[in-house]
Amino acid sequence: MRRPPRAFTLVEVLAVVAVLALLAGAVAWSAAGDMRRVTRRETIGRIAHADHLARVEAVRLGRPVALRFDFNDQRIDVVGSSRDGRRTASEREVALAANCRIERVWIAGDEDNVDSTAADVAFSITGRSPTYAVKLSFASDGSDDQTGGTTWAVFCGLTGQATCIDDDEEIENLFATLLAGRPDAH
Repeated sequence: MRRPPRAFTLVEVLAVVAVLALLAGAVAWSAAGDMRRVTRRETIGRIAHADHLARVEAVRLGRPVALRFDFNDQRIDVVGSSRDGRRTASEREVALAANCRIERVWIAGDEDNVDSTAADVAFSITGRSPTYAVKLSFASDGSDDQTGGTTWAVFCGLTGQATCIDDDEEIENLFATLLAGRPDAH
């Protein structure tokens, strides 16, 4: 006597589908967390890109441009000026990740840069700016040391080259030296 071929029951099929759905959900949740978490290097790269865009736009348009750091909205905008001198918002916006906050912007030669809502770094028509530093704080997710803590991103005014400094005292010494000027320059 022949036995009929054995097949999966409906309960077995539903159990397999439920397990696969749970695994897919876990993978999607994990990947979404990785997409929201941005490392220091990536964030500083985004700011360096915005700096570069502002320099290029100032030279291309032949008009001053500013890089606006908005502390309330936690974003960075490239802001140009129209021919009649009014400021115009550019379509170049850099949004920061959820785990990153702009704490402060320190602009060399600008002792009045304590505005709590925004800071503007001005770029001349030659694409130059004052040297400036941006203090960023990162919320830690506990997975590694690249996601938490604070760091300063320092941008050279002449070239836009970025350097990271983690020590507040070192930043203070750097800007004190910049403000003092060179004693051998006449």
